[in-house]
Amino acid sequence: MKTLGTGSLKTLNGLTNTISYDYLYSDQTYSGLFMSSLERIVKDKQMFIDNSTRILDKLKNKNEPYVIIEKEQDRYPGVLKTRRCISGLISSKPVNNEDYMGSSLHVIWFDDGDISIEESLMNILPEIDWDNNAKNFDY
Repeated sequence: MKTLGTGSLKTLNGLTNTISYDYLYSDQTYSGLFMSSLERIVKDKQMFIDNSTRILDKLKNKNEPYVIIEKEQDRYPGVLKTRRCISGLISSKPVNNEDYMGSSLHVIWFDDGDISIEESLMNILPEIDWDNNAKNFDY
């Protein structure tokens, strides 16, 4: 398990604001599991995603929104990539320009683990539909 502290990221999807992460978490998607066959892994894909949401539930408050970006291995369709990543993101801009201090969203995604988690997060930011998934907040 790897959890990193706060940091600041670049602009998301051209918004004129800063996206920061509250935390970054990563581990191996299939770590410590006995896998009998590729077919079994594909069949149990939802179990691995559900396990990821249980981890996220320990990192976030109860009613905070999240999205899952499922990435499968190129070589094995239906099999999630080998590293599970989870992050809590905070934007200085509220959704729909409403009268709030900012907005936040948690993200679960899967990657190959061949780049830093920070770089991986930067790569998936454009895939996040912030306006339809994030929740506004006040301090």
